[in-house]
Amino acid sequence: EEKQRGLTKSELQKAFVDDIITKDQFLQGLHDLDYSEIAIAVILETVMSAKARVEVEVLPLEKELSKAELQRTYLEDVIGIKELDSKLVALGYSRNAINLSIELVEKQRLENEEKELPPEAIDTRKTLQVAYVEGKIDRSNISSLLTDMGYTEEGIRIVIKYAHESI
Repeated sequence: EEKQRGLTKSELQKAFVDDIITKDQFLQGLHDLDYSEIAIAVILETVMSAKARVEVEVLPLEKELSKAELQRTYLEDVIGIKELDSKLVALGYSRNAINLSIELVEKQRLENEEKELPPEAIDTRKTLQVAYVEGKIDRSNISSLLTDMGYTEEGIRIVIKYAHESI
């Protein structure tokens, strides 16, 4: 009668580290291979430290996004302007650098938004900005008119924020 061959110690170790078998199955396999209790304790300690190293290697690293990646997430409407600001602060940028970065990315966002609008929308937007700065229309008027033209809330916020620069 032929006896079936069981797993080798190396195969058992790999199966346990890879979570294919449980700790109890691993220990039973070592007993089946006739290892002494002392040898099993030493093997288990070695394998547990290897298993811990594998688990640490598998953990995703919490990576800070770069300034460019943060700007892209804002442009794609994943994060808002306040979150962009706070994340740039966390990355250690100066207030001046953050303000410049935000101004650039807001203007890029407005350009992107205006690509979707009819060409005359830009001229109308500029006319509305002049009227707003000159006090001929108030914030709610300009917001309402820009909404009717197809601007998003974020686009309107940017238009109003930079109205003084646009004239």
